[in-house]
Amino acid sequence: MKKIQQNRKIIIVIIVIISLLILSVTMAKYIFKVEDIHTIESAKFYFNSNLDGNYTNEWDGENNLEIGFSVSNYENQDLVTNENIVFNLDAEKEDDVNNEITAKIYENNAEITKAQTIVGGTATTKNYVLKITKNSEIIANEFNIKLKIGSLSPYKKEIISNINIKMKKENNEITTSLEENGEYVTLKINTNDFLEDKSITFDNTKLILDRANTLLQNINDSTNSFTIPKANFEKNKEYEIVFIKKDNSSEIELGRDITIN
Repeated sequence: MKKIQQNRKIIIVIIVIISLLILSVTMAKYIFKVEDIHTIESAKFYFNSNLDGNYTNEWDGENNLEIGFSVSNYENQDLVTNENIVFNLDAEKEDDVNNEITAKIYENNAEITKAQTIVGGTATTKNYVLKITKNSEIIANEFNIKLKIGSLSPYKKEIISNINIKMKKENNEITTSLEENGEYVTLKINTNDFLEDKSITFDNTKLILDRANTLLQNINDSTNSFTIPKANFEKNKEYEIVFIKKDNSSEIELGRDITIN
C-alpha cells in the first residue's frame, strides 16, 4: 500500500514537471512572439529632427539669436508613423553660470510649455524656434545649449543636439597704414567695429593734401592738420587719404611725417 502511494506521488511530480516544461515553452514562444511584434512595430516608428548633432553659431549678444528646427513623423511619403507621437522639447543651458542668457523654444511665437503631439497617419513636420535672449551684460566667450527632443509614446526615443554659441568679438580700434606710391603716399584707415573722430597732422614742408576725396568734404583744415568727425565714417570700412609729395625722392613715415590721433 505504501509503495502504491509512493508511486502515485512520483507520477504526480512527473506530471507537474512536464506541465511546467510545457507551460514554460509556451510562454517563451509567446514572449518571443511579442518581442518580434514589438520589434516590427518599433521599426515602423519614424521620429526625426533636422537638428540632430553638433552645431556652432555666432551671436552678437544684443539681438535675439533664433535657431529654427523641425520635428517630423516620417522618413519619406511612404514611410510614415501611423500612431500619434507625443514628445517633449527642452533647451538646457550647460554653462551659463552667471545667468547671462535665456534659452526658450517657441512655435508660432508662442512659448512651448507642455508636451507636443504629431498626428499619425500623414507625413507631418512641425516647426519650432530656439530663441536665445540676453539677460544681462555678456561676459562669457561662449555658451553651450543642449536641445532635447524626446518622444513619450508610442515609443521612447531621444534626439539630442549640442549647440555651441560663440560670441562675436568687436575690434574696438581704428587701424591705419601708409602705402608708398612714388609721387604720392596713401593713408589707409580701417574703422573695424569702432568709430571716433580722427585728427590728422602732416608735414606740409613735404606733403600736400589731396582734397579730392568725399571723406574730406566740409572739413575745415589748417595748413597742416584737419579733423574727420566720426559721422563721416562707417563701421568695417576702409578709407584712403592721398598726400602728394613735394619731392618725389623724400621718404614719408607714418608717425613722423603723418600722425593720427
